[in-house]
Amino acid sequence: EEADEILSRVRRYINTLRDNADYGYAMPEVKLLILQGDTERALNVLEKAVRRGELGWQSRYDVLLRTLGDEPRFNALYEEVDRKIDTLRAELGMPPADI
Repeated sequence: EEADEILSRVRRYINTLRDNADYGYAMPEVKLLILQGDTERALNVLEKAVRRGELGWQSRYDVLLRTLGDEPRFNALYEEVDRKIDTLRAELGMPPADI
């Protein structure tokens, strides 16, 4: 019961962020969805974050996000992030990143 109340408060907080910001709420929302066992919705939020440019390479090492590591969609998202990074690096005359 206490855990449900905490999750409810976190959900309200995330909704407030979403209602008042264009970005910045994806990671808390993804983590909450993972904790709730909703992998599909977590991946949907991650996909939207990639489209907004909100998902950085370092998030792949997050302890909660790593639980999605066996999901093909999860791995495809980070492959897309890596491609975007390498494209930006190429525009700057830099070699591909070794992430």
